[in-house]
Amino acid sequence: MRHVVTDKVYGRKPRTINDLKRFTTDAFFRKWMQTKIFMTKGKSTLINAMANWVYGVKWEDDFRFNLILDEQGEEKTGKNLAYSQTKWTTAYVLHKQIGFSLPYTLTVIDTPGFGDTEDIKADEELKNQFRDFFSNSGDIGVDQLDGICFVVQASLRRLTPTQTYIFDSILSVFGNDVEDNIYILITYADAIEPPVLEAIQKADIPYKTYFKFNNSALFSDKRFEFYEMECDKMFWEKTEKSFKMFFKKFQDAKPVSLTLTKEVLNERKRLETALQGIQPQITADTRAKAKLAEILKRDFDQFEEYMKEFEQ
Repeated sequence: MRHVVTDKVYGRKPRTINDLKRFTTDAFFRKWMQTKIFMTKGKSTLINAMANWVYGVKWEDDFRFNLILDEQGEEKTGKNLAYSQTKWTTAYVLHKQIGFSLPYTLTVIDTPGFGDTEDIKADEELKNQFRDFFSNSGDIGVDQLDGICFVVQASLRRLTPTQTYIFDSILSVFGNDVEDNIYILITYADAIEPPVLEAIQKADIPYKTYFKFNNSALFSDKRFEFYEMECDKMFWEKTEKSFKMFFKKFQDAKPVSLTLTKEVLNERKRLETALQGIQPQITADTRAKAKLAEILKRDFDQFEEYMKEFEQ
């Protein structure tokens, strides 16, 4: 049986600003260390698998790191599973240290999902999170991105309206400058070409390249039969190769400055505030126009009645 190491053992301490969180895995952070940053929206399992690979966990080891708990350590909402469990924009800072698989510190930004069956207000709150996150670059936010990753299941032959909305919303926030920094991470993938690629192409979603993962072996139990364990080992080794290929490509990525993104988000907030200020006037004008239309219709109906009587 493998021991799962959670944040309670390794003491990840979050720093919080509004609805933003920053977890760090090492108290001895060095500002001069090279840091590469990417943002992801998708399965927490993939981020957990990534953390295990980054810190050099091997198949033979009797422990695994569990970076992200199911509810991120928060009180359960009790809502339907169709809702995103991620309610915070969270930065996980994985610092370079002895045994690290990467030559740089890695920051993973995990975002809540747009369009998670709640309402438009929830999406607006998420955009506000983004604005706050990227406006606090000296504390919890960042001022550049090396990559944006979307996690999708291999078997999907058509993107759901929610998934399409997520892609469109992210692109609307960051603009066309990030198209060369977008990666598709495909889960539950085997040797064949994933059907979801055709769905992504039909949806006209831009991306640089894609990588296939199968994380089913991450928390597998060694008490299983020999055949099952051999299959799990095979999936583990394939996932290791996928992470190596992904980070080799990711390392060469040219970072995108988010200065323009900050300006766009702040300008959008200013326009939204201005719109809210004139909304009562628009509502009053709309009611006045509706009343005028009602009067005109009544007069027109009376005129038609008069014409009928006149013709008789």
